[in-house]
Amino acid sequence: MCKPMSLIAVVIVEEEGKYLLVEERSGFWALPGGKVKVGENLVEAARREVREETGYDVEVQGIVRIYQQVDHPAAPVVFAFRGKVKGRSGEGSLRTKWLTERDIDERAGYLETLQLVRISKKWRKIREHDNLRIYL
Repeated sequence: MCKPMSLIAVVIVEEEGKYLLVEERSGFWALPGGKVKVGENLVEAARREVREETGYDVEVQGIVRIYQQVDHPAAPVVFAFRGKVKGRSGEGSLRTKWLTERDIDERAGYLETLQLVRISKKWRKIREHDNLRIYL
């Protein structure tokens, strides 16, 4: 019997050239995010994970990238969103820092972290119609 595929939602939050990262339990830095719960939609999961880990409430603005490590059969599918801080609801469960792209290059535990930050810099809204926002 096949094991269900797990889904991960992460959010790239940038303010004034710095990006919100969390210190994972293993000591390295990563984008805030985590597993999508059964029955939870992706945007809700992304917002929940950021709030739990950082204490920030974010508006999810759009998708930056969807990917999976194809060389690992049990690897989750990762949905990387762009987000904007809307407020703070308390302290998160993980230590947070606002890091520059250069800092991320030196401290990130996943190669994808820096790649996603760089991709998100090119992200922009290209169209809006009847409250449907399309991004590229």
